Formats: sequence, C-alpha cells, structure tokens
Amino acid sequence: MKLIKIIAILAVLFVIGGFVLPSNYSVSRTALINGDKGQIHEYVGDLDKWPEWSPWEKADSSIIIYPGDSSSGMGANQTWKGDSGSGSLVFTDSSEDDGIKYDILFDGKDKAKGAISYHGAGEMTEVTWSMNGNMDNTMILGPYIAMSMDFVVGKMFSQGLEDLKKIIDGQNY
Repeated sequence: MKLIKIIAILAVLFVIGGFVLPSNYSVSRTALINGDKGQIHEYVGDLDKWPEWSPWEKADSSIIIYPGDSSSGMGANQTWKGDSGSGSLVFTDSSEDDGIKYDILFDGKDKAKGAISYHGAGEMTEVTWSMNGNMDNTMILGPYIAMSMDFVVGKMFSQGLEDLKKIIDGQNY
C-alpha cells in the first residue's frame, strides 16, 4: 500500500511539473574555425552541402531529404522524413558576412527558430549554431522535453560544428 501511495504522489508531482515548468528552450554551441566567413558560408549557406557536415543524417541513417526549389539564399528550403520524425526547414536570412537564420518545423507541430552566425575577421571565425523554441504543443511532457533540448540538440550542434571545422581547416592546410 505504501508503494502505491509513493507512485501516486510521484505521478501527481510529474503532472504538476508539466503544468508549471517552462516549455521554452534555447540551445547554442560555438566553435572557432580556421577559415574566413566566405569559406564557411559556402557550406552553411547551401543546403545541398549540409550532408557533408550536418549531424542529422549521421544520427538517423533512415532520413530522406527532399530538396526545395532553392538550396541557397533566403527562401532556400527542404523537408525530410526518417525514423526519428519529419520536418521542414526554410532559410529566412542568408548573408556571407553574418550567417543564416532559419525556421524549422518538427513533425508538423513543434516550431523553432535557428541561426548559424559568423563573427570575427581574417583567418579565424567564431561560428555559433543556435536554436530556440517552445514545446507547449506536447502538453505535460513539453517542459521535460524542453529541459533535455540543450543536452540532446547541443550535442548534435557540437558534432556538426566539429565536422564543419574539419572541412574548412582541411582546406587551409
């Protein structure tokens, strides 16, 4: 009987947490890359080149990407489907000097805003990959998913930036 009470109390606390914890999240990772903004933008600003460095297809080999009408510049877009879900991505801004901004939609309901920005000049460029959104569409689980985003997505961002760094650094040696 005591075990049932403990389980009931934990279940109630879990539900209450789902209603009171924040459902918004923000993820950001940065890497210093030995290359100029133009070299970096060549890979970041063109969705056709994302498979060379992006972590997503490595994490889910079932992903099939469906290119949009344009692969670079503002409005570049793509959709995808895989075992881990489906989604779409649209560039809302693209600049060789500043980087890209994009809107992303996961499984038709969870929207987020992302960016890959460039800072610095000369041979070294600081590249920051960031994303923020809100998991309020997933009811009670939303805040718990939001709390895990920095760990899960942050790890993916770090891997992608590391792979981008290897490509750009390799060009400069």
